[in-house]
Amino acid sequence: MRTRIPALALLFLALLPAGAPAATHVVTALGQAFDPSEITIQIGDTVEWHWGSLLHTVTSGVDLSDPQAGALFDAPLDSGNPVFSYTFTEAGDQPYFCRFHIAVGMTGLIHVETTTSVPDESLPPDPPSFGVIKSLY
Repeated sequence: MRTRIPALALLFLALLPAGAPAATHVVTALGQAFDPSEITIQIGDTVEWHWGSLLHTVTSGVDLSDPQAGALFDAPLDSGNPVFSYTFTEAGDQPYFCRFHIAVGMTGLIHVETTTSVPDESLPPDPPSFGVIKSLY
């Protein structure tokens, strides 16, 4: 019976969640708007922009006057390049826009949050006690 207790404890620990796997979020460029225009993701997640119609770009930054416009990413989105993806590795807000349709407000915002994980304090300090079961044998 003593060998079953450590085995049960290991099984219990193996079943605990280990943190969320990276996710992929989809934004569609349709007409003169990104849909959705604002999303919240975790560090390590990927955003895929999908072409829906017209000629677009996915350009990091606030607008064309931003000195950092396109520094993080600047990709065409059209029939020849129907999908652009980017994996976010730092927390913070990342605005982006379409170079061709910024004048009509084709902008978006990605909120990148720090990944949450199970804190060590939530793990049990010792395996569960099976004293009642032992006394039955």
